[in-house]
Parts: sequence; structure tokens; C-alpha cells
Amino acid sequence: MITAIVIPADPAEPVRLEQLDEHDLGTYQHLVGGNVEVVNLDRPPASLYLNEEGKLLDLPLNQRATVLLWAHSSAFRGRDVIVGTAFVVGPPDAEGDDQTAPAELVELLPGSVRCRVQFTTSESDVWRSDEEVFTDALAAYLHGVQLAQRAAAIREVRVVPKLDEQLREQWFKLGMENRGLVPRTTRRSPGAASSAVSPSKSWPTTSDTATGLSAPRSTTATCASSIRSRVVTSG
Repeated sequence: MITAIVIPADPAEPVRLEQLDEHDLGTYQHLVGGNVEVVNLDRPPASLYLNEEGKLLDLPLNQRATVLLWAHSSAFRGRDVIVGTAFVVGPPDAEGDDQTAPAELVELLPGSVRCRVQFTTSESDVWRSDEEVFTDALAAYLHGVQLAQRAAAIREVRVVPKLDEQLREQWFKLGMENRGLVPRTTRRSPGAASSAVSPSKSWPTTSDTATGLSAPRSTTATCASSIRSRVVTSG
């Protein structure tokens, strides 16, 4: 059994963790409501499953899964959307079997962990932190992809837990003892963390979609064995 992160299309339904048999294709199909398609995610490596015929069936837009896709697979950003219920598991192992969803995403997505957005730019691969702090990881993901859409210099975005202040101070002191190792961070005035999407932050819409997942083939998962050998990926 593996742990999956299930993201319902209905925003009123919470993101949840569910135990799956990684060899049971029927369970995968039941979750998405039909034939399954799988897309690779990066940073950390993961697999996003969705309904292969979701757009033909006119399934509802899944805004939360879409911003997750746009953050973890930038080739799709602004080019396509996810419809219907989707779920995330870990990357396939050496035998091609899916693994448990990455611990980083299990920590972030179903809960209310304080987190922030980090990004890289066309000038540097060093991750930099945005100053805003969130208690809703998916609101942070939305903020991150919108930063990338507004600023052409931003290449990749990710959401990470906010470093505990006591640990931050220990890190800072260690850096002071080893000059040149102190990371540059952006500080903000004390205040409540953002827990909801502000009216100025709009979710993806169906105008961002094409007839199918439109990123290059290299970003779409390749079938291996077990479940994946019976999954039709996008063309």
C-alpha cells in the first residue's frame, strides 16, 4: 500500500491522504472517474494522475491541481489545466511501481503548515524566498505561479515550510561563525500569515486549456510496468 494525496475538483472538498494498492488499476480509475493519465512532476519527483478523457467529459476545472502542476512542471504553466479529481503519488521505483507521495508534499498539502514561496531566476539557480507567509500551501502555490507569470525573469517556483524562528537564529549564528555561509533572506514586518487567496489573486480558468495536456512529450510520464503499463499517457 502507498499513500496518495487526493485533490478533489470541488474546492469545498478538502485535500486528503488516501491509502492505495499500487497494483490495483481499478482503484486508480475509481478515484479519477475513468481511464487514467499520468504526468511527471519535478522538485520533488512525483506523479500526478488525472482522468484521461476529463475534458471530453466536461469535468469541472481542478484549480488546485492545476497550480500544483504549473509549479512542479513549468512546461505546462499557462498552457493547460487539470479537470476532475486528481491525485499525487511518488515516482515509480526500479520495477515501475508507484511509491508513496513525497514527504514534502504530504506535509504541505493536506495540512495548515506555515509556508512560503521560493523561486529561481534566469540569472541564478539559487532559490530565493518571497516575503509573504501562508498557512494554506495551495494559496502559496497560486501566489508562486502568479509571480512567475508576472515576472519573465522567474524560472521555477516551489513552496517550502517556513523555517522555525529558533532554528533560523541557530542557522544565522552558525553562519556568523563561518563567514560567507550566511544566506540572504528577505525579512518582513511581523504580522499574520496569509491563509486565504486575496481577491487580487485569481485561480486558473478554462481559458488556459487546450484539447489535451500540451507540454512536450518529455514531460509526460513514460509507462513502465504494473499500473503504468496499463496507463495511456498523453500524446
